[in-house]
Amino acid sequence: MIHHKCFAVDIFQVPDVLDKDIMQSMLLKINSLFQHRMDTDKQGKTTAHNNWQTEHNLHTIPEFKKLSKFLIKLNTDLIRKKGYNVDSIRISDMWANVLRPGETHPIHTHSNNFLSGVYYLHSDEASSIIFADPVSARDVITPRKHENNTENSGMLVFKSIPNTAYIFPSWLKHYVPVHKGTMNRISISWNIQLVGQVGEHHEFQSAEFK
Repeated sequence: MIHHKCFAVDIFQVPDVLDKDIMQSMLLKINSLFQHRMDTDKQGKTTAHNNWQTEHNLHTIPEFKKLSKFLIKLNTDLIRKKGYNVDSIRISDMWANVLRPGETHPIHTHSNNFLSGVYYLHSDEASSIIFADPVSARDVITPRKHENNTENSGMLVFKSIPNTAYIFPSWLKHYVPVHKGTMNRISISWNIQLVGQVGEHHEFQSAEFK
């Protein structure tokens, strides 16, 4: 019997992404932005939101340049390893998330991008990221399991390990359950978009991304 594993979904886990001094620099910057927001809230000018997020342009800020450079190279290598011929890629968005104890982030995708990812800067691993099976019809009949694994589960849970990144297709649904830790969970998310021609001209299904 030949077993063809078809249409697999790739989730890449990358440990030990950055040196501690770079992590500290980013953490200080995010905490500064977060504290400014909290101070503004106390003055009654805004209302604090569940799962506070920065603006989407962290990749243009000096403290995040080394992370941005690392991600461009890493994502380029991953895309080409999959056999795709791409001119180049760019970070279309990068932002920080601060999840306080008791907060959550609902299920979502990152539309209009090719790859997305999350990097855990400060976390006690108390709240994980959960990915949902994109083939929703697969659970029409679900046999009993003697073990849960990546081939028979409808949800996959990955721990929020500090200095670890996860990269996944932007269309893959994911969410963060209620944060049960005692300290703020701080992460950095990003989106990757292709640059140049996508698709094939001879198939009349091409476009040019700037």
